[in-house]
Amino acid sequence: MSKVSRQLRRESDRDAGGWGKWEERSHLYIPHPRMASFRAAFVNHVMSVQISDEDSDWGLVTHLWVRRHDKTPTTWAELMRVKNELVGPERVGVEVIPPVSQLIDDAMMFHVFVLPEGFALPFGLHLRKKAGVR
Repeated sequence: MSKVSRQLRRESDRDAGGWGKWEERSHLYIPHPRMASFRAAFVNHVMSVQISDEDSDWGLVTHLWVRRHDKTPTTWAELMRVKNELVGPERVGVEVIPPVSQLIDDAMMFHVFVLPEGFALPFGLHLRKKAGVR
């Protein structure tokens, strides 16, 4: 398939939401100090996602390294879809906006940290019930 037709298919897939099936790959792994814990990589017509696991104070966190093939920014809805399809719809995912001193922004890659199963953030859009508080 030619590069032009691949590009047209990818643009059409993004517009129509038709990403195609996720395919597991091993050759996506790229060298990075934090990638020693990589366990999987997936691609479809629109996205590449690498998955690693990281220990944290909250338990084992699944790190999704998300990148669009066309190198355009990923939308929130696309990140939600990636998280739902590869890790599960009822898991909490967090995108971090770091302090400027810790910013790394050279790969048009987005990161979602998926918290352990059953984990609930102590804040969010939904009010949490507390004993004695209405």
